[in-house]
Amino acid sequence: MAFPGGHHEPVDRDLRETAVRETFEEVGLNLHEHEYLGQLDEVAATARGRAVGMTIAPHVFALTDAPLVLRPNHEVAELLWGSLGRMFRGELDAIKEISYGGETLQLPAFQVEQQLVWGMTHGMLRSLFSLLSKGLVEAETAANKNVHACTAFLLREAFRRTLLLPSVIRPKTATIMDEREFERRAAEAWKRVLDLFENFDPDDADVEQAGDVIRIDYRGGSRVVLNTQRPARQLWLAGGAHAWHFSFDADRGAWLDDKGRGELYGILSELTHAAIGQKLQLTQPV
Repeated sequence: MAFPGGHHEPVDRDLRETAVRETFEEVGLNLHEHEYLGQLDEVAATARGRAVGMTIAPHVFALTDAPLVLRPNHEVAELLWGSLGRMFRGELDAIKEISYGGETLQLPAFQVEQQLVWGMTHGMLRSLFSLLSKGLVEAETAANKNVHACTAFLLREAFRRTLLLPSVIRPKTATIMDEREFERRAAEAWKRVLDLFENFDPDDADVEQAGDVIRIDYRGGSRVVLNTQRPARQLWLAGGAHAWHFSFDADRGAWLDDKGRGELYGILSELTHAAIGQKLQLTQPV
């Protein structure tokens, strides 16, 4: 599952034109008839955690009141719409299990109808959500409209001109951690996680790190997985049927959940306590 897109061609004036052309070719939707909002940060394409030498530039459009006619081509098996509002509020959070290096990893996802939206597609949506305020959800409720996302990465209905926050949705005006600082902060966070479990009995909490992923297997069979999400500059944590996405708050010097549910180490401590009856020995406020 993915958003429409493809390679830049010489006929395209820029990457925005590439997005418009590819969307029309794949789903028959003419984005020239709709409102262009802006470009999200470029994403280095990966497959199974490895770079594939390609960069993706997501572009965001809002559908106007023009008639919506979709004519998918042979490349498209199914078109899927999902509620952006419900994704943003965490109502569609889910877990995607994949096999990697002989292990089963649990990754954050969105449950949209019978499909799971995960991986880079999920990461692009999280990047978009990081630029939106809760005021958009309130606006959705006030307008009594449903917010949807389709495979063309479109904003529809409630995100109309009167409800947009231009300074938020245009990423160039937002303060986003650069990649070098993110790598440093993430490495510090992973080191602290490993240090917090250093004195635990492996039979109680078996901790393994493989690249950007830390897996914690607790006595009794429960598991927690932490991994980095570079496009959104976030750390993700999955445990049971729940997932958290943490962004670094420079003012507080902490990784905070983007839905206000707490701080990384505090939540990890609570999950550990629920699994084996022991809390992490945190030496700083959470």
